[in-house]
Amino acid sequence: MQIDPSGWQPVTLGEMVQEISIHERAPEKQGIDRYVGLEHLDSQDLRVRRWGLLSEGVTFTKVFRAGQVLFGKRRVYQKKVGVPDFDGLCSGDIIVLATKSEQLLPEFLPLVIQSDAFFAYAEKTSSGSLSPRTKFRELAKFEFLLPPPKQQRELVELLLGVDGAIEASVLTEQAARELFLALGAREMTPPPGSTLISLDQVADIVGGKQLSPSQATGDNMVPYLRAANIRLGWIDFDDVNQMNFEPREQQRLTVHPGDTLLMEGNANPAYVGTPALFSAAMPRGFCIQNTVIRLRPTDPARLLPDYLYIAMRHFFESGKFKELASGSSIKHLGSTRVARLMVHLPLPHEQAHTVSLLKAASETADQTAQHLAHLRTLRAALLNTALSPAPAAVTAPAPALVSA
Repeated sequence: MQIDPSGWQPVTLGEMVQEISIHERAPEKQGIDRYVGLEHLDSQDLRVRRWGLLSEGVTFTKVFRAGQVLFGKRRVYQKKVGVPDFDGLCSGDIIVLATKSEQLLPEFLPLVIQSDAFFAYAEKTSSGSLSPRTKFRELAKFEFLLPPPKQQRELVELLLGVDGAIEASVLTEQAARELFLALGAREMTPPPGSTLISLDQVADIVGGKQLSPSQATGDNMVPYLRAANIRLGWIDFDDVNQMNFEPREQQRLTVHPGDTLLMEGNANPAYVGTPALFSAAMPRGFCIQNTVIRLRPTDPARLLPDYLYIAMRHFFESGKFKELASGSSIKHLGSTRVARLMVHLPLPHEQAHTVSLLKAASETADQTAQHLAHLRTLRAALLNTALSPAPAAVTAPAPALVSA
């Protein structure tokens, strides 16, 4: 499809879109029994897959209808936009949007709201320090180029095709992770009467080196891995920093093939303990910073490195690490807590059997997740190419200095 915006009309959001501010204090009379909060909107996913029940006792009163656009106005950099397929109530931190002009198709509106240009504008119009929010009266000034209805339909159909591929990948990844958990529960649950041992009895567990300005230079500069490099099942080497590691530190903190690396801390507890296996195919010569915990079997003949990784991945996927993490703004796992984990250690041939089963499921999930990331990148590129901002939309009003 050729995208030619030469004949597209510059418009403002306020000319095409209205904020819906209808409140209902007796929703049950309207057949409404669900609510949506910011926690139910997934970043960069238009489908509203989760919700709460009004019977839980929430005090929301703002009404939304199926097909309207829900935009999270608080911390807009989280990019929370959803289009529900049901009626409900929503949080006051959600702006409900609907078209008011026939020039803008209702199904095209979510694409406008999902564009990078709109998010950048919304962020610039947000005010407040700890929890910045924007307002519709500011968003209404956002300018963009509006295609004719025919081209809007073509763009929607194009994006729907990509969304279909994304949805299929989401379901595949979800099924693979559910299979991993089911197999893990079966294979890694200790038989009745089994003896459990603490993890530090069979593995060397160390935390990395504390980052400090004094270590930014020195005679022994070495690249190191930090939490930002750890991905579920793999390691991202695209952004690696260096600091000074003395020879004795290098001996203790250098990563070797077969090591399992865990993300030690994260603001989101769901990511704490994210595991990755350092394989022989990866580049060598890396140490670890203290945001990473390294696990290494003390006797690889007794504890297979792959089994150690699979066991840690099962702890992560099943939510065990999330339960162990502590802290206020940043949740930490801590090498001491990891060391005290109680595990069942099967015979090596039993470990190999478990690895063969769970590794197939985990690799399917990881490969699908990477494919899903590529599809979302493609979708964003198509969306932003199609929805280039109007010239006047490049600038936005200066953010207010006080909270809204």
